[in-house]
Amino acid sequence: KYLKIFEEINRNDIAIHITRGDDIEVAKDIVAKQFEDKISYDESMEYLDDVVNFEMSYIAKYGENVVGVLLIGESIYEGVSSEDSWILLDKVDTSGVGIEGVALVVLPEYRKGFVAHRLISELMKRKDWEFLTIQQYEGMEETMNYFNKCKLIGSFVEDGNKINVFYLKRK
Repeated sequence: KYLKIFEEINRNDIAIHITRGDDIEVAKDIVAKQFEDKISYDESMEYLDDVVNFEMSYIAKYGENVVGVLLIGESIYEGVSSEDSWILLDKVDTSGVGIEGVALVVLPEYRKGFVAHRLISELMKRKDWEFLTIQQYEGMEETMNYFNKCKLIGSFVEDGNKINVFYLKRK
């Protein structure tokens, strides 16, 4: 059993790359389609253009096809306790450089292949950030299974959707 897991994690046919060129539009399309029940496709595409740093984001490719996406942006967490719409559960250390986990999406047929794990592993190798925040629509918590030791620090409601905010401090 563990040998199979090791083999899946170390698959050579899935390559992880920084998001560049034509893959940027493909990555945005995959994410926008994933969240269409929460936000319109066009609004999602515009939001991604505004918040994602594609030089810090990753894609997983099987051959020439993008099968997974981890989009990263600058952290938007800036003392949110002062905003009325926030329910703050825990104050956290936001000193240093923060990043935002904007979206983690893996195509359904690749979800059991440890693609999300490999995308996150690439992010964790980076040394250019001290803390990570992630906004997660309530009801889509499966993404949080991939981020070990993230803690729920608050929530807010936007367009009728409850969004939970998670935090991870780099050691």
